[in-house]
Amino acid sequence: MQLQLKYQENNHHKVSAVFIKGNEPLHWLQEIDRLALNTEVLRCFVIPKSINTLAPCGLFLILNQKIKNNFSHRSFPYYQLSDNLYLPMHSNLFPDVSKEELKALFLYSVQVFHPHVGLVGFEDSDEISLDELVEFEEAEPSVWMEPLKPIAPLPPLFSVSVQQSTVEDLINDLKKDIGNKPIEELNQDKDQSELDKFKDSAKLGLFKGLKTGTGIIEKGLGGLAGILVGLGGIFFSGDTKGYAGTGRIGSGDANGNRNNNNTLSTNNSDSNSNSSEGLYSKFKTWLNQNIEDLEKKRESELQRLLKLFDENSDEALQYALPLDSNYFSRGEAQKGWQLGRHDTNFNLGNLGGGQNVDSWDVGNYYHDLRKKYLAKAQKEIDAGNFKKAAYVYAHLLNDFSSAANVLKQGKMYREAAAIYKEHLKNINAAAECLESGGLYNEAIELYVELNKHEKAGDLYLAMNNTNEANQHFDICIDKALLSHDYLEAARLQEDKKKEPEIAINTLLQGWSDSGQQENCLRRYFEKVEKSETRKLKDEVNFVYHQKTAKNNRQQFLNVISELVRKTGDEETKELSKELAYTIVGNQLESGNHSGLLLLHTFVPQDELITGDVQRHLSHMPISKQKVSTNKTIILNKTIRWKKLIAVRNEFIALGEKENVLNLVRFNSEGVQEYMLLDTLTTPVENYNAVTDTFFTHRIYFPEKEMPVIPSKLVEPNATHKQHFILEFPQWKPANVMAAVISGQQRITFLCGGQKAPTLHHYSHTGQLLKIVDVSSKKIEWEKIQPLKDNYDLFYRKNQFYFAVSTMLIKIDEDGEAEPVISEPVINFVDVTEHHTALRFMLHTYTGCIIYRGSEKSFDKRGDFFAQSVAVKKMKLIAEDKLLLCNESQVFIYSVRNDEPEFIAAIEIGETILDVVPANRNTFAVLNINGVVSIHNIDLL
Repeated sequence: MQLQLKYQENNHHKVSAVFIKGNEPLHWLQEIDRLALNTEVLRCFVIPKSINTLAPCGLFLILNQKIKNNFSHRSFPYYQLSDNLYLPMHSNLFPDVSKEELKALFLYSVQVFHPHVGLVGFEDSDEISLDELVEFEEAEPSVWMEPLKPIAPLPPLFSVSVQQSTVEDLINDLKKDIGNKPIEELNQDKDQSELDKFKDSAKLGLFKGLKTGTGIIEKGLGGLAGILVGLGGIFFSGDTKGYAGTGRIGSGDANGNRNNNNTLSTNNSDSNSNSSEGLYSKFKTWLNQNIEDLEKKRESELQRLLKLFDENSDEALQYALPLDSNYFSRGEAQKGWQLGRHDTNFNLGNLGGGQNVDSWDVGNYYHDLRKKYLAKAQKEIDAGNFKKAAYVYAHLLNDFSSAANVLKQGKMYREAAAIYKEHLKNINAAAECLESGGLYNEAIELYVELNKHEKAGDLYLAMNNTNEANQHFDICIDKALLSHDYLEAARLQEDKKKEPEIAINTLLQGWSDSGQQENCLRRYFEKVEKSETRKLKDEVNFVYHQKTAKNNRQQFLNVISELVRKTGDEETKELSKELAYTIVGNQLESGNHSGLLLLHTFVPQDELITGDVQRHLSHMPISKQKVSTNKTIILNKTIRWKKLIAVRNEFIALGEKENVLNLVRFNSEGVQEYMLLDTLTTPVENYNAVTDTFFTHRIYFPEKEMPVIPSKLVEPNATHKQHFILEFPQWKPANVMAAVISGQQRITFLCGGQKAPTLHHYSHTGQLLKIVDVSSKKIEWEKIQPLKDNYDLFYRKNQFYFAVSTMLIKIDEDGEAEPVISEPVINFVDVTEHHTALRFMLHTYTGCIIYRGSEKSFDKRGDFFAQSVAVKKMKLIAEDKLLLCNESQVFIYSVRNDEPEFIAAIEIGETILDVVPANRNTFAVLNINGVVSIHNIDLL
């Protein structure tokens, strides 16, 4: 057996010794003086560097005094594990060794386990006196007027690493928070003997055999009778009703016959079977009576536990039973009627199963216990006791996501990272926790595993390792250039690698070859203006004549119209005006008037030009061509588009190309801006987006298949006025069914459970705020069959609504739920906006129906309509237009005053992927070919 030191963070032993590192006695004495130690009571031993040399690596001091906790980079505290063994603080022996084994193993008077040197033993004769370290020399003459030589500074610190322990070791450090008390203090009946426990265990075992037909029953009634006789002295004496006999085993003859009056003869093959059957029947009756009594005792214990949570919740935690665990034991322990005391500390080492337990069926007490547990966890979070809250979530509720979240709130990053990595398999969240805890090397390993090379580079920069950082940044730059994301490549080149000139050239390349042309040119001129080696006027002239194609001149005009408003360079302004006249003149010759409205930006002093332009445009002949009801925008066809989202009067779309997630934002004029988001490690089936512009500009993507991407702010510019923040929350809870933004700073997840759903409230930054059990006496959750994996969750007037099976269910902030609408199987639901009257549009197997309601009741309005439409998607625009989509058509209904009226049907011609409302009377449709059509209902 090889003994090792294992790191243990929460180690609260008394400091019994100090190790001062270094090989200079002067430094030893200086540190002793700094620690204010009484040298008269110190025992001193010199620690050698290794077994092969006596050269010192430090001085070991055994204390006989109190010491303040003011250790430096030179001094390290030790504690005394046994009479003669000293270990570094925050460490322990692995594997565990008993005191007897320690005495046998360690034979020296003093033994020190140094983390690097190993185990060092000293005899009493090895002790040294501090006087031996001081050698007095004759004073040398010196010049007092000369300055002293400066002390060389300590070398810079490039990295800090912590010895990594197992998950079990990390979590065992949390065992100090919750004390343990003996079970006798909880139970009223304090003297259940070991014999009583054995009897209870055997009763339950026999009862299980009777129910399943296994075990002794398969051996026949004769065998059962013989066993009953053998157990009679244990069970039947004084414990039966109407069953005669002392229960003692009588003497027998050579053939095995029982001789006393209260025994059964079983040696003859032709014994009276009716007698045995009668015994079996009586025994079964007796056993059922005892099982009933045992279950009543258990029920009494559960009631006592619930009451104890109200009286002393800390004590109640010591006896709380785990619920909803996926890690229940693989074996069963001895049965009993008392709640056994168990370790209430947060210990992931015990969550993997494998231990024998006495499992209890809490039955009807399940919801009551969950409420007590959740209330206790919330109380501890509010009080800042995050370890206790983590214990409740992980050990009692099997909610590892919430346990990790609260540990992270409490800045226990290593423990949170262990849960994320080992139990939730959320490598990105684990890496973020390690980064927050300053464990950069370990975080880098995980980021590289996730191909998050920019994050790895950032951490290398934080450790002043520029070479390693640049290698990772180069990987990101190459990836961006391959995807024609020149904006991203230029950002990395300038911000990360500090190569502004290379970034400028990259932006110029993006002007000629990307879907980001206008933005690349805009950024290009911004960087040129700040450059010390380039002149803005020359670059504007060069780009126009050498890098601008004819079909890009309008975009060039857009950019320089912004440039002349911002720059103070008069030469550039004059050149830009000349170029603008040239571009607009060429446009007018071809009948294009789009550039006319920008002319006033180049001659701001001319107050008449705007009016002249308007008069010119008003005298243009009006086309007799029929006005189209829609605009068509063709997105990049090399990208497989999946999702369309409206952001006020603009749009964004998500799509995939070669396992890379792409985003484009565009306005109704068709001006597009493309962005590369991240690599997809797994296919994404559903790009469900959660947004609500009433509360926030944030857009959440809660699907578990979505890549983990840091929050991304998309800023406004001259052609795209809206800003928004993309959130890919890796902190979301498990078993998410639906999500909704439920306030200015809050998002709520509806999660599935074994017995009923739960509401998990989070801040927009991912901090767990509260968990609420959804409870209802009117809903049998286990009988509800979900129709799909993802539901729509709505939040209106402080209430949550979601549809499942045949019900629309309302849930209040406290989790109380009730069905407010019951219809044939509900397929789709939509609701009016926050500031309008509360109305629900439901599509069922029977057709569409309108419900109007308040917080108390909902009323059906009118009859079913649109029964013939095979609805695939349904959207409500404002409060009076309803869109119903089948495979390739959009049917538009007016629902003003709750009276459905068909308006029109629009043929899209291709498979519809998504439909979104844009504003009060406009909507957009994305089809499978990447074509977006924007429709104005007023023009139909």
